[in-house]
Parts: sequence; C-alpha cells; structure tokens
Amino acid sequence: MERVLISGGGTLNWSFMQRGLVDEISIVLPPIANGDPDATRLFSAKPPYTSIEAMAFKLKDVDIIENDVLWIRYVPKK
Repeated sequence: MERVLISGGGTLNWSFMQRGLVDEISIVLPPIANGDPDATRLFSAKPPYTSIEAMAFKLKDVDIIENDVLWIRYVPKK
C-alpha cells in the first residue's frame, strides 16, 4: 500500500497522529465559518485512549483552489 486516507472523526485522527502513523495532513479549507461550538474538530483527545499534548507541524504546500478555497498540506515535525 502506498497511500491510506484516514477520514475519521477527531478522536480517530488524533489516535493515528499520537502513534506516529501519519506522514502528511491534507486540509481543504473553504472561506466559510458557522461558529458552532459543538462542531467536529480535526483532532480530539479522548482519555484514557489518547492524551492531550501539543504536536507541531511543518507547512509542506498550499494551493488555492477555485472560489478562494485553500488546500493545505502539513507534515508532522519529528
């Protein structure tokens, strides 16, 4: 396998991140917001399965897609 997409919720995404199983993060960011405090998050720790800790990323690339949508790619800092 060359590429696997993890498109789960914040808890699943964070589980893979904490175990060092992610080599790139790809985010499509549209220019909209709704302010919902209960909105799904990209990463979410869920003790006791995962811990709350900071993790840094390095910008790999940014592309502007149509209608001012950004495609942002990061790699985790080791």
